[in-house]
Amino acid sequence: MTRPHATVGFLAALVLALCTSGVAQPKRAQRVSKDTARTAQKEFNSDYKSKDEKIRLAALDRVTSYQHAIIAKCLARAMRDTSPLVRAAAASGLALQEKSAALKSLNSAFKSKPNHKKTDVMIAVMEAFRRHKSAPPMRDMKNLFEKASKEVQREIVQTVRYHRSIDSVIFLGRHVDLPEPVNVDAGSNPPGAYWKARQERWNFWITQVMESLIHLTGQEFDENKAVTKWREGGGKLISLEAGEKALKDL
Repeated sequence: MTRPHATVGFLAALVLALCTSGVAQPKRAQRVSKDTARTAQKEFNSDYKSKDEKIRLAALDRVTSYQHAIIAKCLARAMRDTSPLVRAAAASGLALQEKSAALKSLNSAFKSKPNHKKTDVMIAVMEAFRRHKSAPPMRDMKNLFEKASKEVQREIVQTVRYHRSIDSVIFLGRHVDLPEPVNVDAGSNPPGAYWKARQERWNFWITQVMESLIHLTGQEFDENKAVTKWREGGGKLISLEAGEKALKDL
């Protein structure tokens, strides 16, 4: 197998895109034979030993265009890299592997506390989940949401639509209403800066909350009371396919 030079154009674009937007991934990966995958794995293992981040990224670049369980193992190894940039690239690569080969590594990456501090990595991980039409455990998403950056929060409320349960609807419903004090004159009421910050976060991801509710229920809600009424009235989740269509029809 011919090995392209380490500074191939795609690698340069990958690094630039990851630095600027947090996400970069080719649209598809070629399914290859076991022999081809093993050859790629050997080359990856050789170059991945380097302490140079660019060389490790180049090693990833060469295997990302292939799809095989062996390649998924290479990407899983890179998900434990010390470099957040490499981990983000590995997550984007896992988005292109078979779902069964990718989810274990993606779940581990989502739970990793070092990753929680790296927005670009978490964005890439959750985009990979969505590519597979899947989501991390609901409990893990809820726990992370409260302490996450607004960028990661937005990814969570998008990804939760693939955890198709009433629990997901309840979680999203709690974030439909604009955060504001019940009694502004109460001594226990937080200062105005607190509410301003919460409202800025809310504005950043409320559109995605609404979209996920449509994806799960097929309905639009303008307040949490309406979500509760739907649930108590025996509202049913729609299918994944119906949810995808509902969003396209908006």
